[in-house]
Amino acid sequence: AEEGLAQVELAPALALLLASKDSAELNCIKRAAVFSAVLLTKQLVPRIEGVIDEEARVSHEALAQETEDAFGDPKKLGLNLSAENLEPCYSPIIQSGGAYNLKPSAYSNNANLASGGTITLSLGARFKSYCSNVGRTLLINPSKEQEKNYKLLSELQIEAIDALKVGEKLSAVHAAVLSKLRNKAAHLEKHLTRDCGFAMGLEFREAALLLNAKCEARVKPGMVFNVAVGLADLEAKDVPDASSRKYALFLSDTVLVSEAGANEVITAERAPKAWKDVSYYLNDDEEEEAAK
Repeated sequence: AEEGLAQVELAPALALLLASKDSAELNCIKRAAVFSAVLLTKQLVPRIEGVIDEEARVSHEALAQETEDAFGDPKKLGLNLSAENLEPCYSPIIQSGGAYNLKPSAYSNNANLASGGTITLSLGARFKSYCSNVGRTLLINPSKEQEKNYKLLSELQIEAIDALKVGEKLSAVHAAVLSKLRNKAAHLEKHLTRDCGFAMGLEFREAALLLNAKCEARVKPGMVFNVAVGLADLEAKDVPDASSRKYALFLSDTVLVSEAGANEVITAERAPKAWKDVSYYLNDDEEEEAAK
């Protein structure tokens, strides 16, 4: 009796149907995003700064666990949120020392935090089951080439966010980023992450709504995306310390698509990412040089 009936995959259509969030859902996502950003800037980054300053030996795994433990006391971070409504989307990802995986499925390994090079950070909070995400890169004693590449990555992320225009295909985001990269630094194309993020909601990563070269779904107002771009497997030949030469750069933010005008980058204000906010010059001779 069922012969001749076509089988249709409902998941992509359902994901698109649920992608635009109402005001109650957006309120939950915004609270989750604020918590993610504050957790990163008030807990994780100062802890990393302390580890490096004290030349302590602390593993990425231990730092991730400490960060996850902070979900239990949001008031300590100055946020009036109930811990009962908060949970991590995944275990925080902290990577350094030349070994980086910029995929959402990455994890913090048991190697100790490196005191030089780049440190990539990624964490995401749920509030009442709704997801958010933020990712940053800290650069210790960076070279001029690393500074140039970081600022380029920042431009690529802005390009991705601006390309999320109502009615456009999701694939247009990846195309805009690729076009910008080819125009400004074509030699880095092979280092660019395969996609530029994904839609979020009750699902952390909507597999049917990826910001890649193939997704034909259209952008709708009220959609929320994790806009994430990275450059992997880079080598800084102008860095004196050989152990810090292999590096990666990564940025991600929770972005709300607006009906008209600029999209809202919910995590940006609480988790700054300008060069001055993420670069650290720790060697005395470099500090003296910078002061001249």
